[in-house]
Amino acid sequence: MDKLSQLNQEQYIDLYYGDASHFSLVPNVPYAWQAEGEPILLPAIRGKSVSVFGLMNTLGNLVFDIFETTINSEKMIVFLTNLLRI
Repeated sequence: MDKLSQLNQEQYIDLYYGDASHFSLVPNVPYAWQAEGEPILLPAIRGKSVSVFGLMNTLGNLVFDIFETTINSEKMIVFLTNLLRI
C-alpha cells in the first residue's frame, strides 16, 4: 500500500478507495441482549432494497452508483469502465 500511495503522490496513478453497502426495509439483527422469555420483535416491511458501490480518491472526489439488484462482477466491470471514461 505504501508503494501505491507514493505513486499516487507522484501523480503516476489515481488511487481510489472503494466500499459497498446494502439497504433494505427488512431488519437483520443476528443477535441482541434480551430478558429471558421476552423475545425481541422487529416489524418487517417488504419493499425494494438497494445496493450502493462507491469509490473516493485521496482528493475527496467521489463516484458511486446505486443498484436495485445484487452487485455482481458484470455490474462492476460496467461501473469501472464508465469510471475510466470520466
